[in-house]
Amino acid sequence: MKIKMADEIIKELWQIKDGIASEHGYDMNAFVVYLRARKHLEDHQVVDLRSMKKNLNKELHLTTNSSATFEWLCSA
Repeated sequence: MKIKMADEIIKELWQIKDGIASEHGYDMNAFVVYLRARKHLEDHQVVDLRSMKKNLNKELHLTTNSSATFEWLCSA
């Protein structure tokens, strides 16, 4: 059931992306300009998990000294 929900979310995201791309004539530059401008209009916090991943890697390295454990956690 989780997979079905994930598939529905991905499908909806692709529909939104395709709609925005269509509005901009499938011009990648125009698409990116639009998204960057919209990012600044919205009052939403941008979530960037890269720093969280780095911190988790450091913690795992200090506690387990094993990158295999980090790989396993990230694939879950």
